[in-house]
Amino acid sequence: MKLFVTGATGVLGRPTLPKLAAAGHEVTAIARGDEKAAQVRAAGATPVMVDLFDPTALKDTLAATTYYSNPERRLYGKEVGEKIQEALKTLSEKERLVFELRHYQGLRLKMIGEIMGSTEETAKNYLFRATQKLRAYLTSV
Repeated sequence: MKLFVTGATGVLGRPTLPKLAAAGHEVTAIARGDEKAAQVRAAGATPVMVDLFDPTALKDTLAATTYYSNPERRLYGKEVGEKIQEALKTLSEKERLVFELRHYQGLRLKMIGEIMGSTEETAKNYLFRATQKLRAYLTSV
């Protein structure tokens, strides 16, 4: 898998980068300066120099170095995303709300229950039904 790593020469990145490369991943990592680029190379990754605060440069770098740099994969990803959006429209309002809060916002079921003015168990039930409906819809497409 193609991976793009920030912080590759930091506290967490230094031990992680060689493990990712050893696991067979094609790793590209941001390096600030020649010394850091050498560290990234030594860990088995490809260094790139890009300013994280330059959105255009960062977008271009990501497009050229990640999973989506392959046009076929980009198209497939777009098609899958469209199918998921279609599937979400088949859910009830509450099912969609719970699903999106859980999977897109990362909220816990207890918090979702509180937001809905109900219990964690109720949110869990909505999530279960939403997941079942989405699975049925997406396997039929």
